[in-house]
Amino acid sequence: MAPPGSSGGSAATIDYEQLCQTVWRQRRTTCLILYGGYALLLTLLFQIRRLAWGSDRFQVIFWETPIVTLLLFCAMASTHALVYTHLQIRRTSYTGRLAKLSLLTRDTTWQIVAVYLFTTFLLRSAYSRLTSTATTETTYGFFHPQSFTMVVHYLVLGSVYGLRTVWTERFHLRFPTFPQPQFFALKGRLPTVFSRGFRYTLSYLGWWWPIYLVVMPMAYRALIQFISFATDVPTDAGSPAWSVVTFFHGWLSTLLLTLCWEGQLAIFETIFTAPIELSAQSVDRNGCLAKGLGLRTSVLARHYAFFELFRLARFTSRQRIAIYQDIDRTETMWHTYSHQCLTVVREAMQALYEKNEWVRATAATTKDKSSTGAKQPAMTSTVVQRPLARSVSAVKSTVKSTTVQDKPSKLQAAIPLSFALLENQPKSMDGYLFNMVISAMKQTTTGRQLILALANDANVALFSDFQLQVWAIQALGDLVFHSLQEDPYGSVQRDVPKVLECLLDYLTLLDEFCRDPYYYQIVKNSGPGHSALTDLLRNSPHQHAHRQAYALVQELQTTIYRIVTAFYEHLDQYKFKPECTKRLQQFVNFEV
Repeated sequence: MAPPGSSGGSAATIDYEQLCQTVWRQRRTTCLILYGGYALLLTLLFQIRRLAWGSDRFQVIFWETPIVTLLLFCAMASTHALVYTHLQIRRTSYTGRLAKLSLLTRDTTWQIVAVYLFTTFLLRSAYSRLTSTATTETTYGFFHPQSFTMVVHYLVLGSVYGLRTVWTERFHLRFPTFPQPQFFALKGRLPTVFSRGFRYTLSYLGWWWPIYLVVMPMAYRALIQFISFATDVPTDAGSPAWSVVTFFHGWLSTLLLTLCWEGQLAIFETIFTAPIELSAQSVDRNGCLAKGLGLRTSVLARHYAFFELFRLARFTSRQRIAIYQDIDRTETMWHTYSHQCLTVVREAMQALYEKNEWVRATAATTKDKSSTGAKQPAMTSTVVQRPLARSVSAVKSTVKSTTVQDKPSKLQAAIPLSFALLENQPKSMDGYLFNMVISAMKQTTTGRQLILALANDANVALFSDFQLQVWAIQALGDLVFHSLQEDPYGSVQRDVPKVLECLLDYLTLLDEFCRDPYYYQIVKNSGPGHSALTDLLRNSPHQHAHRQAYALVQELQTTIYRIVTAFYEHLDQYKFKPECTKRLQQFVNFEV
């Protein structure tokens, strides 16, 4: 008899990574087909004038168009191989702009720049085919001012775009929040591709032409004089100064190149982030998905597995029921799935603890107090009371009884001795100078933006697997929410306290982190003017300071509310840890 999650006519394997390899090959082929169509679209778009009323329209249609399309396709296929080789699932661990400069020392960075330079000259050949006036043929050929200017322009453009791609992590896959069919997803990406292309073109030329007007005449004349001296052939250096024709073709060629690069990245990301039910192709659907959730060798395959679990937990009731009923194993399928989701949450909590020295110091302080016989709240399970069954005063007394006294935040309660300053000791000169710099930066718009950018970089490094955490939390909440009606054996209901306690612990830790980011605690204890930076962060929109943490807080609150509303009539039958009871009581009273 087949397992409950199996389907007929499926592959006789439960190796999720092997199924992913098959799908990736299919998606690479799909990308190449779409690159060909996009290359043809750009070719027709950039020579629409010649096709409409040019005297050589038939030559363009039957000879120029296929060649230009092939050149554009080869350029996009080259960058496709580059993106697939250096695909990035998690964000980098660089916590600042200066630390990020170490990217320049990596061989991978210069490989990416080299490939973009190669595609730059492929696209230059395509643009030369598109318009015969792109370069001027003279006696000196390449050494004509206009030709020399365009070659340098292409070299700088390819290098800058390659470095910008590495710096902004454009190879990082961004999965969509609301998946849609590929046709509509691609159609929706086209306006974004063209707007990015125009914006980057204007930004690049805004920097290029001022530098060109200052540096290019000197560099060009020096080159010509060197050639004249080396070959004893008199040459006329000409003047590479301002030219309307050069500017127009520089702008148009830059637009073509950026549209090719941006379009290739958009097509690749759309195809490779499209949802797919890989486990449905296996003879044991539940077992295959469980194996995918536990993958450590392939980060992309593991993301696919959690993406699939999130979708079936939210939208597919038949598969949810199959998960609840799959109990004929060493461990029920619900326990396997919940264990993987809770593992993601606990790993995130551990990473936050490791980044925060003050939390570990708090734990050590609490342990020392308990060992010396200090009065601590009894570590006994506490029952959450429903407000509908009791009066408001009774609810308040219940909440009050769960804690001995109101204590300050963990991050504020324990500052390591290496950073704390006693009242009678002189203030740190390093901290004083640091705060003077921060205060000066705060007075300018650029300085404020730089401070917020540094804060955001640190958060991106801390929440590098942000998307995986969101899927794990959402899938866990949906499975628990629907289990009240769809779980016939009650295996999920027994684990409700464990799930809620884990989510509440993470929510508490994130709340403290949002109030006092760990990398600015030292500023608050470094002498006069200590509030310059923390006030700036607190008075700034949270989207700039720590957007990942706030997004996770909102997701955790939504998930906890879903579970609380589903089990509202039964919560008083469960027992929870004392440290979670007060927070859970706030959700029960709808006070969060």
